[in-house]
Amino acid sequence: MPTVKSADKNASGEPIDPASEEGLNPDDIEMAMAQSQASRADVVKALRAADGDLVNAIMALTLE
Repeated sequence: MPTVKSADKNASGEPIDPASEEGLNPDDIEMAMAQSQASRADVVKALRAADGDLVNAIMALTLE
């Protein structure tokens, strides 16, 4: 079973749905969408996988 990182939990300690935008910067989502031409859902997943790191998320989306 995969472990849940603390960044993947909400304020009450419950796991955040990977497709949820909770805790992500809306400007980062928009920037990643513009730079990668990826869907909002794909950008959110990439940002979650990159622990919110915008540059790594964009790189992952554009190098696929």
